Amino acid sequence: MSDDLLTAGVELKGYVTTLLENLEKDVDEQFDKWCDAVTGYLAHLIGCYEGAQNDQVSVLREQEQERQRALQRALFLLNFLAIGVTAWLGVALEKAAGPRVL
Repeated sequence: MSDDLLTAGVELKGYVTTLLENLEKDVDEQFDKWCDAVTGYLAHLIGCYEGAQNDQVSVLREQEQERQRALQRALFLLNFLAIGVTAWLGVALEKAAGPRVL
């Protein structure tokens, strides 16, 4: 009976050792797949990150260009209105103070 237990223990030890070696090999293979420079998970993750970063940069550039266009339109309108307002103010001052000064 003790020989059977000893044999079972040796067989169990061999089975567990083989199982752990296979598990180690599978984990190493999976890490190699993840780290592959072309098709690996990490390469895919980095590609997605770079794509998102480039998209964000392009959106920020578009927003900056739109802000600059809006500022240019506002300055043009202010310049256009300032000419008329200055002329109107000059005429109003001339009518109000002109007879007294001249």
